[in-house]
Amino acid sequence: MKKQIQALMAQKKLDAILISGSREHNPFLTYFVGDAFFTQADVLVMKDREPLLFYRVMERDTAALTSLKGVCYSDLEVSRYRDCTERTNTLLAALKYAGVTSGRIALCGRVEFNTAFQTLQQLQNKLPELEFVGGAGDEILNEARYTKDPEEIEMIRHMCSIVTTVVGRVEDHIKSKYLHDGVLMDDDGTPVTIGKIKALINLWLGELGAENPEGTIFSQGRDAGVPHNQGNDDEPLMAGKSIVYDFFPCGMGGGYFGDFTRTWCIGWAPDEVKVAYAEVKEIHDLLAEKARPNMKFKDLQQMTCDYFKSHGHVTVDDDVKVTNGYMHSVGHGVGLNIHERPFSSKTSSDKDLLVPGAVFTIEPGLYYPDRPEAFGVRIEDTYYMDADGKVAPLTDYPYRLIIDVPAK
Repeated sequence: MKKQIQALMAQKKLDAILISGSREHNPFLTYFVGDAFFTQADVLVMKDREPLLFYRVMERDTAALTSLKGVCYSDLEVSRYRDCTERTNTLLAALKYAGVTSGRIALCGRVEFNTAFQTLQQLQNKLPELEFVGGAGDEILNEARYTKDPEEIEMIRHMCSIVTTVVGRVEDHIKSKYLHDGVLMDDDGTPVTIGKIKALINLWLGELGAENPEGTIFSQGRDAGVPHNQGNDDEPLMAGKSIVYDFFPCGMGGGYFGDFTRTWCIGWAPDEVKVAYAEVKEIHDLLAEKARPNMKFKDLQQMTCDYFKSHGHVTVDDDVKVTNGYMHSVGHGVGLNIHERPFSSKTSSDKDLLVPGAVFTIEPGLYYPDRPEAFGVRIEDTYYMDADGKVAPLTDYPYRLIIDVPAK
């Protein structure tokens, strides 16, 4: 949480952190300015002082929406060094205004690499007593973002509500169609394709004020057996094929994510898919029940591997290159990035603990892309650990393998 930042800066012996760029999909800047949208801004986090927000005059109304003390770039006394770009001259003025002209400063944010590199060189030339530190700012802010305050939890909960609303619309849309010769048909007599479903997902997301910058996984059959295969847009939906629907949108222009997966079969499900689904559901529920405060997240990964091995499946614990069976980690943190701490792979840090305030996914799966009847199964929900150490879901949607659709 933000209240940790000062102590973390002291540990790293940092005097300041400079966060720059547009607010568009810029998690570190969003962490401080929230939904307020900037085309270009700088937040300067300083030791033992309140952060400053530097903004353009045309975005003064936006700056007023934040809780930060704001300083307009145009109000700064800018020295026009001819050997510096306008951006460098402005940043120099901002740093001098804040009294940050010496000490250790870390840089964060999303900016164009070449421009940032040039700016850094010029700043170093003009402020030789300022030491620029790589990586420390990211480490501090990632550590602070590891745990969420109640306001952040509610924003993630809101996004998860949007997720399940759209998922419900997709399921209802599929139910409203019909099967002909094993193909899901639209009202106009043409096949319902994965691309048509994704177009509706994007439409409904936009209506609800969200987007999916990382894409949507809606994959079928063999493609569902490869965890991150997003599916073939031209492929029609078929009866009896497993569909992995992994959905992870965020607020429009960047914001808190929600993450969620269901596996469906239209009309009917093969016996081996039913068996795999029952096993995935059982370990999914067991993991949510076993999660405890201060346990290593990777302990849940080991539990998952042990469970699947006991049911005859090869896992990533046996072979890191496994392509059939269980082949990924069982979860990850969720916040302003879709993947952030804590992590659960076997090689994750022992410091990746499930602690009060942590938001994380539980997402076991089984994948068999090389079987004659290829399939994949995954079930995922987003959870958080509350102040009492209880694990509660942020996604609320039925676990239903088969979607009943009439045949014609």
